[in-house]
Amino acid sequence: MELENRDFFTDPVFNLSKKDYTILSRSYFTHHSGNVKGWYAPEVTELAKQDSSKWEILKDNGFIVDGEIDFPTYRINDLGFRCSTDWSSGKKGAIFLGCSDLFGIGNHLKDTAAEIVSKELGVENYNLSIPGGGLDQAYRVLKYHIKDINAEFVFLFITEPSRREYFTDKTSVLVSPASFNKYSTTRKQLGDYFSADKLEDLYFKLQCEPKYLFMETNKSLDAIKYVCKENNLKLITIKNPVYYTNKESIDLKLNTQKGVYGKRYDLGCDLVHRGKVFQKEVAKYFMKKL
Repeated sequence: MELENRDFFTDPVFNLSKKDYTILSRSYFTHHSGNVKGWYAPEVTELAKQDSSKWEILKDNGFIVDGEIDFPTYRINDLGFRCSTDWSSGKKGAIFLGCSDLFGIGNHLKDTAAEIVSKELGVENYNLSIPGGGLDQAYRVLKYHIKDINAEFVFLFITEPSRREYFTDKTSVLVSPASFNKYSTTRKQLGDYFSADKLEDLYFKLQCEPKYLFMETNKSLDAIKYVCKENNLKLITIKNPVYYTNKESIDLKLNTQKGVYGKRYDLGCDLVHRGKVFQKEVAKYFMKKL
C-alpha cells in the first residue's frame, strides 16, 4: 500500500517485503548519518605531508585556516542525504538531484551549489544527490519522496550516463564501467544475480554500446520529467561538465578552471572533486534558468 501511494507499480507476483521497498527511499550513505567531518581526512593529510604541491592546492582553494586543513563537515540525515533540514517539517524547499558533484563532496555546505541556490530562493535545501549515483537513483529517490516535500523546483545536475542501478536479494548495486572489473565488489555482488554471460553482456553494453546508453539515459530523463510534471514542479537541468561536452557544459567547465585565488586548479578539500568556484558557477547556471 505504501508503494502504491507513491505511484510505484506493484503486483503480488513480486512478493516485496518491507525490507525490499525501504531500499527505494535511501542513499547508500545511511551508515554516515549524523555529522561527519572529512571522510577522507587521513588520506588528504598524508598526501599534503608527502607532497608540498598538495598543500599549496589546499591553500589556494581556501582550505588552510591557521595552518591547519579545514575539512568540511557533512550533516547526513537518516536516509543518507546531505540535508540540513528534515522535509517532514513541511518547510518550503528546493529539491536537488545529482551525484557527488552536487552532493558537494570536498566542499563546506555553505559553498555547495545546492545551498547557494536555496539561500538565493529563500527556501530549505533538500539535497537528494547521491555520491556515485546516476539517473536511476535520481529517479528512484525523487519518485519516492516528491509527495512528501514542499517544493516548487527540482534541480537536476545530469550525471554520468553509464551508471546504472541493479537490485540483488541483499542490496542495490551501482554499475558502471569504472566499477565493473573482474575483481570489483560490484561484479561479485551481481554474480549471484546474473549468469556469467549476462554479466559480460551488461559490461559490453555499458562500455561499448552508445545506443544502449542513449536510450537508458533518455528513459530516465523522461521518467524524471514525468514525475515532476505530475506533481506540478518545475524541472531545471544542467549536464555535468565532468562528463558532457555540449556547449553549456564546456562553457561552465572553462569558467571554473582556477582555484579561489586563481593560481591552481579548482579542487575540493578531498583533492578529487571540483571546488567552490565550480559550485558557485553551477549555482549561477541553475539560477539563470529560473
